[in-house]
Amino acid sequence: MFYIETDKVTYNQIKTLLPDIKPDIKITLMSCDDNLEKLGFCSSAPCVVYFDLDFDELNDLLDDLMQLETDAFNTDDGKPPLDNDPYYQKYKKYGWLWDVLFYAKEA
Repeated sequence: MFYIETDKVTYNQIKTLLPDIKPDIKITLMSCDDNLEKLGFCSSAPCVVYFDLDFDELNDLLDDLMQLETDAFNTDDGKPPLDNDPYYQKYKKYGWLWDVLFYAKEA
């Protein structure tokens, strides 16, 4: 099992998007301090999110997310991808997840 410390907005984005890539991953919000947000101390409440994954599953997920970038920028002519390229669109939608999950800590 792995966890990340993030904010509520990012948690909601992960909860929405990650099942598109790996629908079998169980995501659990372990803690969220909504009071800090209500009191105006932060714009989005800090949270701890757990992922029911073992080490190999996390590495496979990171590889899949890295492949999105490879597919997006591996163009036939070597130029940057066009904005309407489907691989690039998928990378723009899901690519940021790699940055978040790369720093997941083992629980």
